[in-house]
Amino acid sequence: MDAIRLFRSLLDRDLPRWRDSVPVLRTRLRELRARYGDRELVRTLRPKFLSESEYAEIEYVCGVLSGATRRLADRILAEPALRAFLEVSEGEARLFAPEPLVPDPAPFTRWDSFLGPDGPRFVELNAENPAGAGYADAISAAFEEHPLTAEIRRRTGGRFLPMREAVLHDLLLAWRAAGKTSAPRILITDYLDLPTVDEFYILRDYFRARGFRCEVEDPRRLDYVDGRLIAHGAPFDLVYRRVLVNEFLARESEVRPLFEAYRDRAIAMVNPFRCKLLHKKTLFALLTGDGPAGAEWMTAEEKRVVARHVPWTRKVRETKTEVDGRTVDLLQYLLLQRERVVLKPADDYGGRGVTLGWAVDRATFEDVLLEATKGHWVAQLRVATTDEPFPLFDRDLEDAPMTVDLDPYVHFGRVRGTLARLAAGAISNVTSGGGQVPVLVIPADGVSP
Repeated sequence: MDAIRLFRSLLDRDLPRWRDSVPVLRTRLRELRARYGDRELVRTLRPKFLSESEYAEIEYVCGVLSGATRRLADRILAEPALRAFLEVSEGEARLFAPEPLVPDPAPFTRWDSFLGPDGPRFVELNAENPAGAGYADAISAAFEEHPLTAEIRRRTGGRFLPMREAVLHDLLLAWRAAGKTSAPRILITDYLDLPTVDEFYILRDYFRARGFRCEVEDPRRLDYVDGRLIAHGAPFDLVYRRVLVNEFLARESEVRPLFEAYRDRAIAMVNPFRCKLLHKKTLFALLTGDGPAGAEWMTAEEKRVVARHVPWTRKVRETKTEVDGRTVDLLQYLLLQRERVVLKPADDYGGRGVTLGWAVDRATFEDVLLEATKGHWVAQLRVATTDEPFPLFDRDLEDAPMTVDLDPYVHFGRVRGTLARLAAGAISNVTSGGGQVPVLVIPADGVSP
């Protein structure tokens, strides 16, 4: 019996009891701050089950991809042609210029994937400020307390993947890599009028419980005095930056103290501003053979992993390109293959602007494609997805097919856990309305009736 069928059978044995447990679980989730603004993050009673072999494959693939992109970041920083291909702005170039204390340009990343019949297919890389680790722990904690989850764990030997411990450990690793030996004073910073602030306080409370001075503050309220970055009247020297580069640049004059402290190497920052070198979706075009990077910079194994786990991606423009060993006109090819194509702004998030060619008519797709040629967009071939049944709160725990977006957190090239988001459609993320569930890793021989 697999874990999904086992869960459903246990649910059906005492369905009235488990329906009555939903309000209690929702209350506990609210108490643990598992909410996105006023929106509930969790909408189902079942975790995402992931086998140990599936998790091992994700660990291996992410390790290979992270090694390749780390080398590519150095090339992008050094080669004007690659920066031009990524359309690095003047403001971004200013932020890239100072040498950061933390040597890795993107120590914290999250690779966003869909699990299909042939394993994970990675469609985006969040190299800026991969959110959700605090939420994941809060959700796991609430589910751990639920008796149905406890029964599933007893029967399967399943384990949750703690995230906050990894975040703290690897922040300290970055601190040591910056040459520091004292205990850091940690500042978490982003605009505090955003719906994600609850996660900052989840992390703050955990860091404090582990004995570290930690505060959360809006970057507009920081001061830089006598070589020290000041928040809440006290100095801080390790900054967990959650404010996006684009949103930072949009208010550059208001957030100047943070940049000055970074420029003067008065703080170690995770992630450094240079993370933006890897964050734009055009990176996937470089990985799959578009642009001036060439193909020889990757090893044979990296090429194999990319071919299997990264969909063909191209920067949208009038050009000839290679596909399946032949040369085609890119725009004409995208029109002909509309029902297999996703168009995305190359530097946005939350599913904003994403157009699924199979979900719109030809005229709409042509309009979006024309708009894409005037901006910075990518086209990506559709990946195969597999729906799973999840018992939804608002359907009295009846199953509904949901697409799972599985997003492993990778710190310094090592997988440290994974986020799972659900959607009834093809775009599954919190900002566009997708729900989140905890991930339970099941040993190969762990499921018993």
